[in-house]
This record gives sequence, C-alpha cells and structure tokens, in this order.
Amino acid sequence: MVEENLRWTDILTRLAGAAGKPRSVRTLPAGVVRAMFRLGGRVNALTGKQPGLTIEHLDGLFLRELFVDPPVHRSVDEAIRETAKA
Repeated sequence: MVEENLRWTDILTRLAGAAGKPRSVRTLPAGVVRAMFRLGGRVNALTGKQPGLTIEHLDGLFLRELFVDPPVHRSVDEAIRETAKA
C-alpha cells in the first residue's frame, strides 16, 4: 500500500500537472487564512446565508497535512491522474 502525507500545495500542484496545466501554487500565511474564514462566517451570519459547511472551522482542514491511504495498491499520483481525467 502506498501512503503519503500531503500538503494542499502538493495536492493542487499534482492535480494541475495531471490536468495538463502545470503551475506553482502560492500559499497564504496561516493567520490570513484563519481570518478570511472567520470573516466569511460572519458575512454569512449577517446576510442570513446558511452554507452546507460551517466555514469558520474550515481553516483547520485547509491548514493541515492530509494523510492519503488509497484503498487499492497504487501511487497517489496515479489516483490524481485518474481524478483529473474525470
């Protein structure tokens, strides 16, 4: 089984390459990301919008590494290429 710990920048860079549009991914400081999500949550509350996800808590997902454990024995890059074809 092939397992990898990936940062979002790694995943997005690999997806862009698999889609035939390789490019570098820029990042924002963690404090800026957290502030943007908190602001988005407040804007939703003020405008009465109810998103499907609680946006104020998404920073915890987007700021950590992801552990990828494919269900079948193949490389993560192969799975990303398959995803990009869809």
